Amino acid sequence: MNKQPVNLAQLLQRFERLNHVYFQYSQVELITKTADLVVCLDQNKFLRVVQNLVTNAVEAFDAGGGRIEITAEPLSEWVQVKISDNGPGIPEEIRDRFFEAFVTQEKQGGTGLGTAIAKSIGYSEIDAA
Repeated sequence: MNKQPVNLAQLLQRFERLNHVYFQYSQVELITKTADLVVCLDQNKFLRVVQNLVTNAVEAFDAGGGRIEITAEPLSEWVQVKISDNGPGIPEEIRDRFFEAFVTQEKQGGTGLGTAIAKSIGYSEIDAA
């Protein structure tokens, strides 16, 4: 782990800039809402988790695009980061296994590893600074 103090709002803005063309092409609106929070985290691993979850959401949208919202708020000694979207949701038949390796639902070219990787990095890797 390479944990360092990071401004979470700035990191999410960077994520948005890096993915701007992808979101534009996919007709997806990305909204980030976070206070000026400084957290201690491994930037690369955090961005990998966000990328995996956001990519899943984008791929689940119909051709008309959609909206993804990333919010972060302090919870005493922790920061809670939520990623939500207005897509179809996780199919009932895979909900219980969604974060297991190789679980996927009718996704072209998907390996079913994105959410398993996100889980392996884990929410406990981010600490309030």
